[in-house]
Parts: sequence; structure tokens; C-alpha cells
Amino acid sequence: MCGTPAPNLTPEGAGRSGAFNQAKRDSGVPTSMSPSRVLPNVNKRDKVQPGRRYEWDLPSAGGGTRTVVIRDDSKGHFWGPGNSQNRGPHFNTQDGGHYDY
Repeated sequence: MCGTPAPNLTPEGAGRSGAFNQAKRDSGVPTSMSPSRVLPNVNKRDKVQPGRRYEWDLPSAGGGTRTVVIRDDSKGHFWGPGNSQNRGPHFNTQDGGHYDY
């Protein structure tokens, strides 16, 4: 993995709850709303990772519901010394946003 790391979208000085609330706002989830489900954090290879997967069932614009997912990568990622994609603990949104804490 190489290239420019994704930008940190957490507001300056915000901790974990501030990062989580910003990820919720950017995903269209009210910050006061509790998740519909909290599940284990599973990566693309179906391996359980430290952290959780938060899901909200929200009304869809055309009727029905849509599910919003925010993943908590609580241990971050380490791809090797000097790798630009190494990252500490963060939240991920479905659109690829990263919210460090």
C-alpha cells in the first residue's frame, strides 16, 4: 500500500466522541441517535478486528429504509515501517471518510 493517506476529518481537538459525532453528522445520522445494531468489526477478508461496526436504519428518501454503517477501527492499521497508510485508531464511513481519535 502506498500513496497519500486519506485526510483526517475529525474536528481539531476532538477526541473519540467528537470524531464519532462528526462521522455521524457527515453520514446523515443525528448525533443523539443510538445505533440500531452494534456488531463485531469484520474486515474485507471476514476476519474479526478490534473495534465495532455501528449500524443505523434510517428512513430512505423514496420510502423504506437505508442502513448507515460506521466502523470503529480501534487499533488502527500498521502495514509496516514507513508505510504512508499506517493509521492510529479511527472511524470509517461508507464513503471512505476517516475520523482519527
